[in-house]
Amino acid sequence: MFLKPDYIFSDLTQLKPEHLEAIGVKGLIFDLDNTLLPPHTQQLQAYVAKWLEGLKEGGVPFIVVSNNKDVAYLKQAEHLLDVPVLGPAKKPSTRMIKQALAWLKLPPEAVAVVGDRPLTDLWSGQRAGCKTILVDPLMRANERGIIHLLRTLERLPVSVPKHTQEHLYSL
Repeated sequence: MFLKPDYIFSDLTQLKPEHLEAIGVKGLIFDLDNTLLPPHTQQLQAYVAKWLEGLKEGGVPFIVVSNNKDVAYLKQAEHLLDVPVLGPAKKPSTRMIKQALAWLKLPPEAVAVVGDRPLTDLWSGQRAGCKTILVDPLMRANERGIIHLLRTLERLPVSVPKHTQEHLYSL
């Protein structure tokens, strides 16, 4: 079904290597703005940095695919995160999702696309044949009005996920 995430998490850091392994996820493709970094800040929050290190230590490779058009910003994010950042991706196009899959050297069914936007992140992941994980945005307080409105509207048709985080944890 259209825009039916495989999983929904209120906090991205709830994703743990052992849970990903249990559902057959061997690699991750992340969105950047409001998924890993507060939008346009270049500030990696300490708890997110620690969590990303845990993924690396747990052997979960990841890459970032962003719609952000500021190439200098994307390069700074790449340096900050110490992983490739592909963009501007024009999601829901799958072109850069497929590039990310090639970089991960994994088939789509072994990868989850993780993001905060159904009409870009989820849809591109679904179209590429990946699992999808919808997370709440890192920041909403300073979000531009139009982005807040779009986020609210695009989450309306999101149907109940195939699995809840409680199900994931019970595996």
